[in-house]
Amino acid sequence: MNPTWIQSFESKSYQGVELWLHCQPGAKQTAWIGLHGDRLKVSLQAQATDGQANASLIAWIAKSLDEPKSNIQIVSGESSRMKKIRILNSNLQTVRERILGLIKT
Repeated sequence: MNPTWIQSFESKSYQGVELWLHCQPGAKQTAWIGLHGDRLKVSLQAQATDGQANASLIAWIAKSLDEPKSNIQIVSGESSRMKKIRILNSNLQTVRERILGLIKT
């Protein structure tokens, strides 16, 4: 897989991992799908109304990657399918391995 969809970051306060996602709301199930261009594709069962899909995305990422919900942030794309997600206090290699192990093939 092309590594541009996942990168580590450091700031004064935090370090962690950023994911560039293509989200498909209203799908049959919520799952890590694979690549969509240079982004990682995620299908979401939740509808894109009243922030349901965003809330569902954060909760699902936290659960599937065994991270606290408080560590998951939507950095950009709240009203778009193209999102940038930040996972605070996480390790790049660990997050990458977890996601790759969960992708539906």
